[in-house]
Amino acid sequence: MRNAVRFKSAKFNTTEAKEYFINDICFGDDLAAFLCEKLRERGIDAVEPWQEDWGWQFETENCLISVGFNGDEWQIYFEPIRGIFQRLFSEEIDISNLTKTINQILKSEPEIHEIEWFESTKSGREIDLGAEP
Repeated sequence: MRNAVRFKSAKFNTTEAKEYFINDICFGDDLAAFLCEKLRERGIDAVEPWQEDWGWQFETENCLISVGFNGDEWQIYFEPIRGIFQRLFSEEIDISNLTKTINQILKSEPEIHEIEWFESTKSGREIDLGAEP
């Protein structure tokens, strides 16, 4: 399952470190806020983003979404949140509707381009690259 996407865009801040950033590379606050707003417009609940030392995260629909800027591209990672019963019974969480919705959001923005989905393994290896989630 493709659980990550990267793309290029000048729509979001990548140059001005804000005074509230934990460090100078914590870009992505505006991208995370944008995604939360667009998800809410589609009836999907999303909590307010919070900052990590490398970027931003927020939760929605049993999924932790991580947003960051790496070199010259944005990256978004999707990690299903499994409760104790899902872990005990090795039950997987289906996030395909969420990734498809994020894909629609990204494709609908003219300032977002070179969208590439991939699966990020637990070791960080990228496999199964493609244009769709």
